[in-house]
Amino acid sequence: MTAWTTRRRAIVAALLIALAAAPLALAILHTVSQAYFPAGDQAVIELRVRDVGLHTPLVGPYSRYYWNHPGPMIYLLAALPYRALGSQSTGLLAASGIVNLAAIAGIGVIAWRRGRLALAGITALGLTVLLQSLGPSYLQNPWNPYLTLLPVALFVMLAWTTVEGDRWAAPITVLVGSFLVESHIGYALFVAAVGAWCGIEVLRRRRRGDAPPGRWRPVLLVSAAVLAVSWLPVVIDQIWGSHNLGTLIEYFASGQREPVGFGKALQFMAREFGGGAPHLGGYAPWLGGEEQVDAGSGSVVTAPAVALVYPALCFAAATSAAWRTRQHAALRFLGVTAVALVATWVSLARITDTVYNYLIRWTWVLAMVLWIAILYALWASFVASSLPGRLGRLFPVVRIAATIGVAVAVVWWGATTVRLDSPLPEAWAQSTMSALTPVVVAATPGTGALRVKGEGGFVNSVTDGLALQLERDGHPVIVEPYDAYKFGAHRTTGAPSAEQTVWVVYADSIDTFETRDDLREIARYDPLSPTERDQYRRDDRVLHDEFVALGREDLQRSLASGDSLFLARDLAGVDQKVLERYERARDRGTPVAVFLGPPVT
Repeated sequence: MTAWTTRRRAIVAALLIALAAAPLALAILHTVSQAYFPAGDQAVIELRVRDVGLHTPLVGPYSRYYWNHPGPMIYLLAALPYRALGSQSTGLLAASGIVNLAAIAGIGVIAWRRGRLALAGITALGLTVLLQSLGPSYLQNPWNPYLTLLPVALFVMLAWTTVEGDRWAAPITVLVGSFLVESHIGYALFVAAVGAWCGIEVLRRRRRGDAPPGRWRPVLLVSAAVLAVSWLPVVIDQIWGSHNLGTLIEYFASGQREPVGFGKALQFMAREFGGGAPHLGGYAPWLGGEEQVDAGSGSVVTAPAVALVYPALCFAAATSAAWRTRQHAALRFLGVTAVALVATWVSLARITDTVYNYLIRWTWVLAMVLWIAILYALWASFVASSLPGRLGRLFPVVRIAATIGVAVAVVWWGATTVRLDSPLPEAWAQSTMSALTPVVVAATPGTGALRVKGEGGFVNSVTDGLALQLERDGHPVIVEPYDAYKFGAHRTTGAPSAEQTVWVVYADSIDTFETRDDLREIARYDPLSPTERDQYRRDDRVLHDEFVALGREDLQRSLASGDSLFLARDLAGVDQKVLERYERARDRGTPVAVFLGPPVT
């Protein structure tokens, strides 16, 4: 192959990867021009990103179990592009998209280095399908379960290319692996297993004498330095800070919560990997299939484990073909993918409580990597066999046709992915936040410290969003001491004295706060008209009385807390028309009122 041919194919490979990434790049350009008001987790993450440089976090995002994920790398990576884009909320979304674009670029470079145009084309196709299923909004979301998705694929491919001879990929592998574990503890076993495979394979190849030449000592020193610097904040916090790492270890060692187990985990993987036929769970969600979620519990619905037979057979066929044709690099790619999948299975088995879809969304990425490895192994085995020689002059035509086919598929799928109207994260809260924010900010002039408290909210997403907006306006925000793990200790211990209290009050609690003489209402938002709200209250009373008559305390609690009323559907004794009207009204949002009052302790 001439140098010109190589350069030409490199350009084609780069174009294919660029086309795969184009929908995300266009979405980022569109996002930065939008008005966006974060709420919930996104608002808290932006607050912590804003802390970098002044109150730099030493721990990662908070968890629903009242501890933090290990490290702050997610904030440190987002801080620079966020500041460069004017420290606006859309800048944080763009920063998240940029992280994923960097992951795509890294995956593309590795694909070219390891498999030239063939692997780059297969990878571009896989990325295009995955991005089409996820949608650009997922890949611009700074929430840690989503921002870590594409880096999962990058980590696997980095480990593979390190074994194949890219020694200086090892420090990057350490960096990306640290980012994954620091951002979400659920990746710990996965990263440890893939990292161990990488180290063992490097040693094995060196002992056998078939490793590419090169000195490993400087690589190991740099990798160790990267590891030390990446985890230095975690160590500092453990010694002099909140001791979060010890809390994490204690939580997982206690065994207080029952994990889902290996059998159930296998069924979750069957759902995410798919078997194609409807009775096998349908097509995999990353291929556009349905990811069913139980309306009552919020858990992903499992599929029969037999749904994994089809991908397992394809994996076995690819492994057999690569073994027969001595395609050792392809075999090692399949090997690291297998290790990643087994580690993922064990990780899913350790999940406790409800298995929400965001907890297992990274299996979509591994499914993509699996099929990339399978298709590449089959192609490499075909090229290494005697068939191309028998095809003679026809084989170059086959190669060109395959490249054109991949390019057409990438463009076609990519075109369906381009959506400039993709919903922004926490889209449901945008109408509430956009209505309340300017009014609340205008009603709290000056720069005095404010204590922000939520009352009556099952999920205080709007409270978190308004805390961000008030701090952006120059008010130091003070939260309750038990929320220090969420907002940072500097917003509790050592915080300035609050001059006023901002109460963010939800639903029925508004009636109680309206009677207080020490408070002044400064803003209110209700997604329903007064007539619709009156009807909603009447329906609430009707449903409550019906649930009491049926002795269904669980439905009474769900009615009061805002949980799903799925179990009341088609239930004898429940007026289904009232239930349907009530749920439609509730889905439109909760009324929120904001009151200003004296400081409280």
